[in-house]
Amino acid sequence: MDVYYGNFNILHTDNNKIEFNIIGHPEVFTATTELSQINSPIYLGDINLEDQLLYKKLDEDQTFYIYVKDTGIYGVNISVANEFDAQSVTGSFPLEINRESKVVSIKQTSPLGYSFYTKDGELAFTINELISEDLEPIIMPYDLGLTTVEYRYLQVGHVRYQNHHQYISYDLFRKEFILTKKMIKVLYNSSQVDLDFSEYETIKFKAAGKSSSQSTIRFPSGRAVRVFHPIKVLMDKNQHIHSIFDIDGEVYHLHNRLAGIYLTRGYPTRVSGFRSSMIGFFGFKNLYLVGRNTHYAFQANEKYENLFLEDEQVSTFVRPLKIKLFRRFGYFKVPINKIVEPKQSTVDLHQGGSFPLHPVKIKTRSGRKNISLDVKNTDEKAITLGVDARRNLVVDTTLQQSKFNLFKRISLIVEQLVPSKLMSKLDGVKKRCRLEIEKMMFNFLGSLPKKKLVVFESFHGKQYSDSPRAIYEYMKVEKPEFNLLWSIDPSSENLFKSFNVPYIKRGSFKWLLTFPRAKYWVNNARLPNWIKKPKGTVYLQTWHGTPLKKLGFDIEEVYMPGTNTMTYQNNFANEAKNWDYLVSPNAYSTEIFRRAFRYSGKVIESGYPRNDALQNTDEESINKIRQTIGIPEGKKIVLYAPTWRDDDFYGRGKYKFEFQFDLRRFKERYGDDFVLLTRMHYLVAENFDFSRYEGFIFDVSSYPDIKDLYRISDILITDYSSVFFDYSILNRPIIFYMYDLEKYRDQLRGFYFDIEKDAPGPIAETEDELFAAIDATISPSWSTPKNFRRFQEKFTNWEDGHASRKVVETMLSSPE
Repeated sequence: MDVYYGNFNILHTDNNKIEFNIIGHPEVFTATTELSQINSPIYLGDINLEDQLLYKKLDEDQTFYIYVKDTGIYGVNISVANEFDAQSVTGSFPLEINRESKVVSIKQTSPLGYSFYTKDGELAFTINELISEDLEPIIMPYDLGLTTVEYRYLQVGHVRYQNHHQYISYDLFRKEFILTKKMIKVLYNSSQVDLDFSEYETIKFKAAGKSSSQSTIRFPSGRAVRVFHPIKVLMDKNQHIHSIFDIDGEVYHLHNRLAGIYLTRGYPTRVSGFRSSMIGFFGFKNLYLVGRNTHYAFQANEKYENLFLEDEQVSTFVRPLKIKLFRRFGYFKVPINKIVEPKQSTVDLHQGGSFPLHPVKIKTRSGRKNISLDVKNTDEKAITLGVDARRNLVVDTTLQQSKFNLFKRISLIVEQLVPSKLMSKLDGVKKRCRLEIEKMMFNFLGSLPKKKLVVFESFHGKQYSDSPRAIYEYMKVEKPEFNLLWSIDPSSENLFKSFNVPYIKRGSFKWLLTFPRAKYWVNNARLPNWIKKPKGTVYLQTWHGTPLKKLGFDIEEVYMPGTNTMTYQNNFANEAKNWDYLVSPNAYSTEIFRRAFRYSGKVIESGYPRNDALQNTDEESINKIRQTIGIPEGKKIVLYAPTWRDDDFYGRGKYKFEFQFDLRRFKERYGDDFVLLTRMHYLVAENFDFSRYEGFIFDVSSYPDIKDLYRISDILITDYSSVFFDYSILNRPIIFYMYDLEKYRDQLRGFYFDIEKDAPGPIAETEDELFAAIDATISPSWSTPKNFRRFQEKFTNWEDGHASRKVVETMLSSPE
């Protein structure tokens, strides 16, 4: 392997003869690696450079170096590499370049940039700036003319500047270079081991001493991986930690164990075997941490006795009792003025020896976490002492002095003494009592005369959208005699403020006084189970889509978190009993809604009010929507709007989602003419990072109303979501990407009709099929599928642009 440092430039190689120069210097030098004496440098000439290492050639039994010393340039063969202290040589050229394949060459071409050449000298690509906060891989398409059936990836180079590492590999299948960045920082390293990070996701270790044992391992998981067997190395057995380094925010520890030397990712307290029963409190001028402080790991005990604030040592553990039974007990004493000095709102305290190793752990008497332990008033501010979810000590200096009083301190002490199980039970009792009181108030207020008030809610109060919005906007203009109000989730308050609509926050005291006295409720989803419609209130349920996937009592097995099949279906039945009217978009849905919801009330067969806007489009409003989102002028739009999977979730009401097609490949094929809008279902809890696709992918999951996205989109890609029923009104292409069709159809939900036969567009089950469908759709010869009109006649024939009027007139005509 050849390693280049700085602007070293090979002009010609012939067996063991190297002709080279330094960029910016005219001199040409010749070095013969074969004739260079082992461990004895050979003078090659003079050059006006600082002392530095320029080049090294690694062989199995020796290493050849070219370096500058006292403006003289030398070549030397070294049989034992660590006898030559190459890493201590510093120079004016910052980049370290490792070439690991003879089919390419790498040359530094700017202070922090380099160029990549093929074996024929052709420029493949140039990187102008190695330093970047963006750690996403860089793709450089280029055909090197290489083929293989044995492996796919070939590592061809490694470039480093300080902590910035860039690994260059070549994809032999896709014919492209992949540049992967890593931030690697050595936090601590003893003289017992050398670390080599030149290979991607691989660490090479070389033990010091005569044994010179070497080991190469892949990046480990949280479980410890043995690097060296204790018999094979002569490293210091009395030392606990040999090295600590950080790779992209993950900290690794190379440490002694009884069975050898191990590498462990993270968990510094586990690495050291730290056990703490310390408690924390404020004295007159000091913070005291008192109790047992022991590290049970091999060779770790009593090695980490210092306390660090940031990187400054502020205290040493004092063990006043030398008796064997009590020698583990003692205390840290930290002056309070040391804590107040830093400008940060929170102060980090770590334990360690000559370096900080792990956070201070506190054991509360109650066993609780995320609580405050003590509070101290100073001349400048008040300081809170507490523990977080991992029992790490937290010192917060943001508390206002006005909040400090004796009662506050007493309450914190009591909170520590109450066991966590008892506190949890008390919290549960408190919530149940509050709910019972709310129920009684709700029922009482619901029996009072009704106000001429309409309360709207969309998707559990989290959106200003769908049919409730369409009805609200119609009534605002056509029925000004009514008072209109929205019931919202508190987390969505800023959204409703931006639309300047009147609202009450769900669960607030004002909501409790207002909601049960409203004459009309308009909703598109279920209300909480405990809410019963008062007598005299008219409840209009608009629902939120024509069903493809099964609903309510038609689902044979429910996989959703926090419920089971019987509970889920009973909740639906109880909710449906409250409805006075149910809006249906077509005759097909009417039949399903009655059966799936066990609903026997009145159905308004009008089409969906939310779709009125799709019948009334104009160029000015479409341009305004594009500008609001930031769509570049002239670009067409693909809208990707998938649904959620019942069995793939983080928790109740929070579902996972992963893209099942290559976004990079999608951009390469369609990025010149299209942008991609991604619209996740409101139950999906993912926060996607599309920063590397800025200007091409727009995450519109939080956009208030999907009807605007329909109007500006040229193509819809979906799966089992009901969005395709509404979108078909526009007579535009629809593609179904159903990568898990068999599972979703046969296990999760099941369908009400044969989607493979009746879908108004092509169905793709693989990425290649998806791209083929898009290619066919954007072709000039594209036309609507043969069954498209038949589909519209069945599902959208009621959509005439007047559904809002029909629904409102029916709702208001209900008897008093």
